[in-house]
Amino acid sequence: MKIGLSTSLIFMLNILFMTTLGGCNSESNTAENQDLESEITNIGDGNGGEATLTPTVVKNVEKIQVLDVNNLVLKNAEIKLLSADTWGNNAVKQPLGADFPDSSVLPSAESFSNVSAIKMNQNQYFEVGSLKAGTYYVQVIVGNESIISAFSIKNSNTNNVMTFNVSLSCSDIDCNDKANKVNAIIGTLSGQIMVQGKPFAKAQVSLSGGDMTNGAFVSGITDANGYFNLPINTINKFATALKSSTLKITAPGYKDQDIEIYVNSAGSIGNQFTMIPDSTIYKTIWSETFDSQSTTRNLWTKADTAENDVQWNLLTNGHQILNTALNKYVYAAPNDQGSGAVIEPLQGNAAYWYGEKSKGNYLGVQDIENSKAFDGGQAIEANYGELISPAIDLSNVTQPISLTFKSWWEIESFNPNQKGFDLMDILVSTDGGSTYHTLVRFNPLSDPQTTLSREAIPFSNTGYNLAPIALQQEPISLDEYVGKKNIRLKFKFKTVDQSHNAFRGWMIDDIKIQQLQGTFPLYEAFLNN
Repeated sequence: MKIGLSTSLIFMLNILFMTTLGGCNSESNTAENQDLESEITNIGDGNGGEATLTPTVVKNVEKIQVLDVNNLVLKNAEIKLLSADTWGNNAVKQPLGADFPDSSVLPSAESFSNVSAIKMNQNQYFEVGSLKAGTYYVQVIVGNESIISAFSIKNSNTNNVMTFNVSLSCSDIDCNDKANKVNAIIGTLSGQIMVQGKPFAKAQVSLSGGDMTNGAFVSGITDANGYFNLPINTINKFATALKSSTLKITAPGYKDQDIEIYVNSAGSIGNQFTMIPDSTIYKTIWSETFDSQSTTRNLWTKADTAENDVQWNLLTNGHQILNTALNKYVYAAPNDQGSGAVIEPLQGNAAYWYGEKSKGNYLGVQDIENSKAFDGGQAIEANYGELISPAIDLSNVTQPISLTFKSWWEIESFNPNQKGFDLMDILVSTDGGSTYHTLVRFNPLSDPQTTLSREAIPFSNTGYNLAPIALQQEPISLDEYVGKKNIRLKFKFKTVDQSHNAFRGWMIDDIKIQQLQGTFPLYEAFLNN
């Protein structure tokens, strides 16, 4: 379902009438979570589900956490706040739907001269009183540096805590020193997913600039209270594309939602969206689970760099693989609680993962002589690995058909653009594997900006310096191959160079070809960008 800008307000009003607004006093994913007024008794199964809570109520924002462009807490910051009414600019309007406020005209620093500064509390939040729905301007001050940004709190907001990213970059990973201005598109999109008036857990939420960003550049999963928070950090050249970004919301058993949103360097806080049940069953033409019951698991073949032990590995539950480079050569993302673990299979009891079992990463043979602490991992050589499917018969199917699978990955954050590294591709052969051409590349093109050295900072399938999680891949069109009999798929990981290779690699699972329209950008679109 595609919802354009002209219908965004109607959509949001429908939500307000369709759902019971009322709620829980939740401070999602923070140490302040002890203030929950209601106990979660059921957050649903692994495919997403309703949380049994008291009805949600619209709330004012009482606490703000301010993060830098790297999703790090600006520990030494103080803030000043102005409402649009206080500033007195009559041109300011509350954005429609989930749109971001206009950040092209902002108050000057002088406008904040009579505003009292707010200091951070011991839990790293700013206590801001009670901010009702509306547009606000914030001046964030760190030492001698300051920036001014804007955010809008929506009428549907049910969370009294908000997180907001601003265009300052900490000068060190601990964020204990000064901060520097960053010229990029920096902001935050947050909200709540509902079903029949109740918060919906484990819905998948992502933000895409389409072909320009090569699909989603930031993604997440709703928590037990249905909340999501998407930090935005992209290069300025995507400004035009992001004015018509697509917020994608998906969950098994519910209609996919594609909601058009105007995104810029600001914040859109407290949005609310309602999922609609969908009983449609899409025909599965071919599938692979990699579980022991699979009749085709042993028909997959591999090719890789022969000189090291980095390869596609069939992992089973309980593998206990850890990244030995963590906190030595690479950092964990600020929201990563996994202690460097490679995730368990994404469904069932087995999955394929690219990396080295003994190290928990794809570094290979380390170049000790030229290595240093937190250099991202320096190897003797680059590496690659290919995982090739058995023959797939598409001779008796009709359009549309698409490929999808569950995915989890973590790579380096250097050059996530057309000149990128740690490439993740799918190639297709129509002649049984004699020749291949690239179908898609999964590396986003967001090109996040920072003044920190990115050597040891990860980029994952949820975004820049965010923890990887299991996500469902957006469907990839295979319409071009309808009528072909001897199709093979090749999943290829290629580091390109020997630098920054101590991250946790790529896992795939639960591969399906279904009678479903493909929407993910194909490789030709990637090249055009």
